[in-house]
Order: sequence, then C-alpha cells, then structure tokens
Amino acid sequence: MRTNLIRTSAVALGLGIIGAGTAAHAQSTYSAPSRWDNFRPVSEKINSAGNSAAEQAKSAIETLRGPAEELPAPIATPDHGAHYSQPMQSEAPNYSPAAPSYSPSASYSTPSAAGCAPCQSQPYSSYGSSGHSSGNCSGGSAYSNAVSSNWDGTTYDGGSACSSGASAGYGASRPALFPYFGSANLLFFTLEQSVGRQIATGTNFGNGFNTSMVNPGYSTGFDISAGRYLDNGRFGLGIGYFLWNPGDEQVIASGAAGSIRASMPQYRDVNLDFGSGADSVYDHIDGTSVDSLGATNVRVNRDVQFQGIEANLFSFGLMGAQRAAYAGCGNGSVFGNGLGLGGGRGFGGATGPLARSNSGRVRVMTSHGFRWFQINDSIETAYNVDGAPGYQVGDIYDNVDVENNLFGYQFGGRLTYCLGSRLDLNIGGKFGVYGNRAELKHRLGTEDQIAYLTASGTDDINTTSTDTVLSTLGELDLGLGYRISNAWTIRGGYRVMGITGVASSVDNYPDYYSSVAASGQVHADDSYLLHGAYVGAELNW
Repeated sequence: MRTNLIRTSAVALGLGIIGAGTAAHAQSTYSAPSRWDNFRPVSEKINSAGNSAAEQAKSAIETLRGPAEELPAPIATPDHGAHYSQPMQSEAPNYSPAAPSYSPSASYSTPSAAGCAPCQSQPYSSYGSSGHSSGNCSGGSAYSNAVSSNWDGTTYDGGSACSSGASAGYGASRPALFPYFGSANLLFFTLEQSVGRQIATGTNFGNGFNTSMVNPGYSTGFDISAGRYLDNGRFGLGIGYFLWNPGDEQVIASGAAGSIRASMPQYRDVNLDFGSGADSVYDHIDGTSVDSLGATNVRVNRDVQFQGIEANLFSFGLMGAQRAAYAGCGNGSVFGNGLGLGGGRGFGGATGPLARSNSGRVRVMTSHGFRWFQINDSIETAYNVDGAPGYQVGDIYDNVDVENNLFGYQFGGRLTYCLGSRLDLNIGGKFGVYGNRAELKHRLGTEDQIAYLTASGTDDINTTSTDTVLSTLGELDLGLGYRISNAWTIRGGYRVMGITGVASSVDNYPDYYSSVAASGQVHADDSYLLHGAYVGAELNW
C-alpha cells in the first residue's frame, strides 16, 4: 500500500512538471542552443512570467537530453548563387575529375553602361556558355582576378599538343617553353619546264633532239631552319636555308658527217675562220665549209642550281580564340535591349575582347619575312666538227649562262589539323613578290676563237647583259606529321614551288644575230616549276 502511494505520487509529480513546462514553452518563442546560433541566430526573449516550475522543467529536460554534439561553426553563411558555374564536388565515388578550364579575355576599358562601371573582362567558359556578366561589376573575387591576369607563360591556359585527339589536358601547370625550334628536310625534287627548243636534226634521235632531254630528273636536296620563340611563345624569329643542286645533265646525239643540221638558222649570220677564210658557223656544222667535214655528233650539257636564304617572323595565335562580350553587365537580347527582355547577354565586335582557345584540333601559324633566292642555269651545245674523237679545242661551243637573284617580301602560313593524339595533317604555303636582277652571259665559238658578225675583235659574240624585273615565288606544301615525343615530330609530304619572271638558259638562246646587243639581250620572262616529296623532322630544344 505504501509502495503504491509513493509510485502514484511520483507519476503525478512528473506529469505536473511536464504540463507546466509545456505551458511555459507555449507562451514563448523557441530559442536554439547557443552552439547552433552560428547557422541561424535567434535573439533571446526573456519570459516575464518567471515561473520557477517552468525553469525546473527545462533543466530536467536538458539533463535528460545529454550534451549536444560539438559541430564546427561555419565561417560564413553559404552563398550558393555566387559560384553556380563551378563544378560540384562529390565524395563518392572517390576520384578527382579535371575541372573545366577557363580562358581569360584580354582586358578592355569599356564605356559605362547604365548603372554599371567598367571592369575587367570575365573568365570565358570552354563549355560554350555565352560568358555574360551576372550583373555585378565589382569584379573583386580572387578567382576572377587570377584568370583575368595577363598570360605570363607560367600557367596553362590551352593545349599545345594533341593528347586526346584534339588538345592537351587543361588546368594543369606547365613549365616554361624551351626557347629554340628548328627543322630539317630531305627533298626529292624534279624540274618541270616546257618542251624546250629543237637542237639539231639528222641524229640518231630523229626530230626529238631538244633541250627537254637535259632537264634535271629527280634528285635530292635539303632545307634546314632554326629559330627562337619570343614573348613567351606568342611569336618566333627564324632563319632557313634551301638548296637543290641536281648536277649536270648530258645527252650526246650522233650521226653521219654532213647529215646533221643545226636547228639554229641564226648561225648563218655569224662567222668563224678555220684558216681558209670566214665561213658561217652553220656551214661549219653541216659540212659545206672547205675547212670542215661537218659535225659527227652533238653534245648538250645543262647544269641548274637553286638556293635561298629566308628570315621570318612567326605568329602562333591565329584561329586560337573566339569573340567574347565586353566585361560588365548584360544588355539583354538583340530584340529586347532596353526593354528589360531577354537574357543577360553582352555585346562584342571586331575590336572587342577575345577568349583564348582551350580546345580544338586546328592550329594556324603565319609568317612574314624576307627572302633571297638564287637560280643558276647554264647550257652548252657542242658540235664535234674537227673529225677527232671527243671534243677538242677546235670544236664549236655555244654557251648560255644565266643567273637570277631574287630579293623581296613573302607571306606564309601553315594550318595543322590533329587527326589523333600524335598524328596531324598540315597544309602550308608561301607567296612572295621579288625584285629580280637577271644576268646573261653568252659566248659562241671554239675554245681559242670567238664567232663574230663582220670582223673578228670588233663585234664578237661574247656578251654580258643584265636587267631587273618583277618576279614572284610561291610554295604549296601538303603533308603529315607524327609526334614521337614532346620535343620531336617527324614529317613527310609533297611540295610544289613555282617561280615566274626569271631568265632561263633555254629561253635565252638568241633568235637572231642582227647586232651584238641583240645577241646578248637578257629575257627574264620564263618560269620554273619544282616539285617532289620530302621527309624530315622538327625539334624544340
């Protein structure tokens, strides 16, 4: 009985305490524990009732709850709208995806929009977003200031290799670029010209004996270049040398004495004296001269050489950027501008800011420079008229030697398209306008006697003349490259080189000998076409 009474009293007392506490809390606003106030602080309100029973109930409840879990207080209230463009971090699965790269535009001082002060350009996202401003021109975050700073060559803001079929990974730091670059190529070229001119008839070649038979065939040459990067890789200055020297080409045609006829009717206007009086060169060749039985064979030699030196300033930035809006507040859509319609877009233009490229398969290099190019072309036609084997002092030699020296400005470029992580396709070219100083040397006669028009020693056919004309030179190059390492790339392809406004030996055979001046007049209106395959390598060191 006594035990039941005590138990009943305890239950009644507990219910009374709980009821009093509930009534007290119903009349006041709940105050969070002080350790949670950093998240959502609530001002304390003092209960004027001063009910001691309520205070005792609260103490009992706190005792029953136990100590609250100690949690770190946040530094500041999170602002999820300020960094909506940043990638969300996740704890599972446990990996670290590469963060998207942002390429800064150049800084521009722009006119103030209504209610918006000028500020530096904003980061431009590589994911195709418009890059418009959020409407806040304070521009004071450390992130935006960092990505908007000038490129100092120590941070990575765009791929330079084809590591993924397009471009290298972004967001990683990179070392300083090695300052020197160069290349070397082995050339397998040939020379294309017109059919040429007829040399002689009555030989074992019939009517097909002409100057095209001594055009150079495929032979090797080379080009080599070296340079240095400037302004942290934005530009480069380089020098190159080209040489193609196929060597001497020779053809000998034979026939019976008196049957060979020179296809040079102008030989009738010049004379040689072999001891019995002056006879025309033409008569000495066909055997009608008393001092000659006629030519028994005709030999033609031709020797050409092409070489050049060029210096170029390279630029590597074209087609590596896209237009972006001016930094600052968006001005609405093109139709709703000023009406409060449309999204927060911004204006740009031909002189507006550009966003640096951080992806893409295309690279473009351009060049401006000066070039000196030299062409030496010599041809000799020899007639064996002395009856002795081989070619001796008394045989007739017709020599034409020309030299072209071109100097002028050229513009060039090369477009490279990444086919994969290491393989690329490239197409390039150069075009230049040059002043050409062309020189012609012409001599006709034997080794110890010079042919003349009317009298020996007064109007000899041994002349030198020069002329300066306008010339052009163009190159077209198509090839493939394979990157075997970050420093080395091997290349191969096909190249065509065309030169106009030049003098050639074949074109400068005199058509008539009406005067000494006419016989030695240089004609710089011919052209050359070189073409062939090449293979080589590029190096950065």
